[in-house]
Amino acid sequence: MREMDHEIRLPTLLFFQNGNGWKGSSGLLRFYIRPREEGELPVEVWCGPFCRELSQVDDTARFPLSAEGVAQMKGWLEDWSRRMAEHPTRTPEETLAYRNEKLAEGVRG
Repeated sequence: MREMDHEIRLPTLLFFQNGNGWKGSSGLLRFYIRPREEGELPVEVWCGPFCRELSQVDDTARFPLSAEGVAQMKGWLEDWSRRMAEHPTRTPEETLAYRNEKLAEGVRG
């Protein structure tokens, strides 16, 4: 894959300072940046294609609510995108089985 294929597009710092969350994807990577908590941006990542509610979260991190923190977060997400492209965290069968378990439990995405 070309380097650009892993580029993550994020909104501006002001968007996060106003308490907004953000969901995005890049290749197999799916991520959710929760609204700010105590001056930090909590982030969750998982292997697609399904929504967070029907997927297993692979990692979480927290970044400072600052221009530097957003830049660090972008680099961390781009690294995850490259890693998932090279070595998905789950097989398609495992991902589908987990989704089906969640649906059987009544979880809706």
